[in-house]
Amino acid sequence: MEYGEFGFMILALLGGMLLGGFYFGGLWLTVRRLPHVRHPALWMMLSLVLRSAVVLACFYFLLGSHWEQILAALAGMLLIRTFLVRRLRPKSEEVTPSSPRRQQI
Repeated sequence: MEYGEFGFMILALLGGMLLGGFYFGGLWLTVRRLPHVRHPALWMMLSLVLRSAVVLACFYFLLGSHWEQILAALAGMLLIRTFLVRRLRPKSEEVTPSSPRRQQI
């Protein structure tokens, strides 16, 4: 792998992280808003379509047919997803060493 290709891989990873932040952050905002909307199923469907369309369009136009860059972008999305799941977890779901859930594993 040449130096220029490595730079594109890093940019693809960062771009994937941005897209992951948009996609999963948008999902989090949508779910938080569901109790306050009149038609939650419509709200959820529109959110899914919008988020998916933006992410797929960005993958298609920005990354093209370079499968290595697409994998790097997907890795960035998964990194952000993991970060957001841990960061936005409700306090009641945190596992402590003395919790029964921890002892069952």
